[in-house]
Amino acid sequence: ALSVKLRADNDFYSLIPHLQTWNLDATSQNVSSLPDFLPCPKVKDEATGTEKLVVNKTGMGSSAALVTSLVGAMLAFFQVVTLPQTSKQQTTLTTTTEEEEKKGLKVAHNLAQICHCHAQGKVGSGFDVSSAIYGSHIYTRFSKHVIASLLEELEEKASSSSLSNTLSTK
Repeated sequence: ALSVKLRADNDFYSLIPHLQTWNLDATSQNVSSLPDFLPCPKVKDEATGTEKLVVNKTGMGSSAALVTSLVGAMLAFFQVVTLPQTSKQQTTLTTTTEEEEKKGLKVAHNLAQICHCHAQGKVGSGFDVSSAIYGSHIYTRFSKHVIASLLEELEEKASSSSLSNTLSTK
């Protein structure tokens, strides 16, 4: 049997509910005084009488990082895939190829993406999970006015090319 207990660092969730519970002001000194690995705060749902977790996440892909770390750790622990290791972790005598590691990262990415979508209840962009697996990305979305003339020129060339192809096939 496998038992997994997730314990998030206090920096993972907002600490405001804990500070309020202990009647502490939101200062860095009071945050530092809190015990490590605090549980997620709960509130009682008056309609059902059950307790519900209050998750005030930090954002910025923190849930994707947590899901991806868990998925990667489980895949590595059960030796389902080979994942890249830091030099400090390389204690085994077996060697792995770059291709095996790329395949392992792809499996970890796909599985983490599915798990994260399930946890979030929606399909997002996937940038956060991808960044957690592969590292940072450089992405630029251009404003239309910045590249409008280029887009128009490409559209004109595509139209004239389609017209030329249509005329030459008749």
